[in-house]
Amino acid sequence: LLLGERQGDNAQVLALGRALTRDLGWPHEIRQIRYDDACGIPFGDRGASLIGIDRARSDRLDAPWPDVVIGIGRRSAPISRWLKEQTQGRLLNIHLGRPRVAYQHFDLIFTTPQYGLPPAPNVTKLTLPIILNDETQLEAEAKHWLPRFEALTRPWTAVFVGGPTSQLRFDREVGADLIARLQARPAGTLLVTTSPRTPPEVATLLAAAIRPPHFLHLWSPKEPNPYRALLKLADAFIVTNDSVSMIAEAVDMMKPLYLFEVPRRPKREGMGPWQTIRY
Repeated sequence: LLLGERQGDNAQVLALGRALTRDLGWPHEIRQIRYDDACGIPFGDRGASLIGIDRARSDRLDAPWPDVVIGIGRRSAPISRWLKEQTQGRLLNIHLGRPRVAYQHFDLIFTTPQYGLPPAPNVTKLTLPIILNDETQLEAEAKHWLPRFEALTRPWTAVFVGGPTSQLRFDREVGADLIARLQARPAGTLLVTTSPRTPPEVATLLAAAIRPPHFLHLWSPKEPNPYRALLKLADAFIVTNDSVSMIAEAVDMMKPLYLFEVPRRPKREGMGPWQTIRY
């Protein structure tokens, strides 16, 4: 299982790996990959290679080689292709999301509608990403965070705030619209958490607007994150639609779910629908 630096992506890879272990008895091993942001070679041009990996901070990739590799997104595509070469093509290369390189490099691709991948024999389109919430972990996180929330008025509405993508615009104006809609919600308490992609200006707006008795957590790599506790404890969810992983994890809890639609970026003049996607 190739893990990168995006929590939502990692959750999908781990979910599929754990399901294969549970249902088929396939053991799995995790390889955490860190990337060198100074590398100027586009991911689509790295071929089958380890170009752009921060070797000192990444897990080793060496023999014995696996029978199957599962990666996600464009970052892991060169690595999984390189691993397949080390096995003279015997390795089963499974990819999640959109690899942004030619399909023939992968044995199976599991994708979701927002990527708009054309049909192919090795492509399976899923309604939502693969997720597998760990009930034991959810219970433990809920127990840890519950004392922070139990005095707050029910119902508790968890608000998961994402950020901009290549297709969606999430700036100060969009953040202000989100806050206005949150403030118009009926009685109860908002439990708001941001994510690594939330722009600083949106986080600043939230900090000014979401005051006690409501709860706000501004994401930081150095601070514990209440996200999984909120999945377990909340009575309902509001999720920004830039992250299908957050949507899928909320859907899995079988509670009321509302989406805040982040506006699309305007198309650049002269660009057709296929000019922005590399196959």
